[in-house]
Amino acid sequence: NWYFQSLLTHGNNVLKQARKAFGPSVNIGVKVSGIHWWYGVSNHAAELTAGYFNTDGHDAYAEIASILKESKAEFDFTCLEMWDGTDCGSRPEQLVKQAYNAASNAGIEFTGENALELCVPSCNTNALNHIVHVSQSAHLKEFTYLRLSRPLVDDSYKFKTKHHQQLQVVERMCVSHMLQGSNWSLECLAESTASARH
Repeated sequence: NWYFQSLLTHGNNVLKQARKAFGPSVNIGVKVSGIHWWYGVSNHAAELTAGYFNTDGHDAYAEIASILKESKAEFDFTCLEMWDGTDCGSRPEQLVKQAYNAASNAGIEFTGENALELCVPSCNTNALNHIVHVSQSAHLKEFTYLRLSRPLVDDSYKFKTKHHQQLQVVERMCVSHMLQGSNWSLECLAESTASARH
């Protein structure tokens, strides 16, 4: 619990400084790690190792959400394209639900992103459908494509035609897209998807 409280205190201090520097009109979002391994086991070993005290009746994500609320920050979470698995007690769907409930109960905005690359080498339709499902059920404010890859950018017309329905939902939420961790920022897919419709 000491480790987790130290992380919360540090996060709170950083958020206060960010709010002081940027003022009240700038949206601040905090990416909270989706540590889904061993989530399905009562000891939540992976989360504990990372400092998230999310066991024995403690709700780590509710505590994180309360810190974010103090600075009027958004709760950004990952794993939106993933399903619960059997390996290593992995339960990303349950984890996303807990994170969303924490943000909702705190009255703060919930945003999200994918954890894995969606187009390797072809695009994963099931993962895109899952993102749409989670985005709608969690009333996602924004979605960020993490690891926006070359296959998606190079063959964008084919991708957008095939995945038009999923993109219509996600495009209303997307704000920024980064190309594989570089500083090359892309515009929201709303413009490019609109051109693919014509």
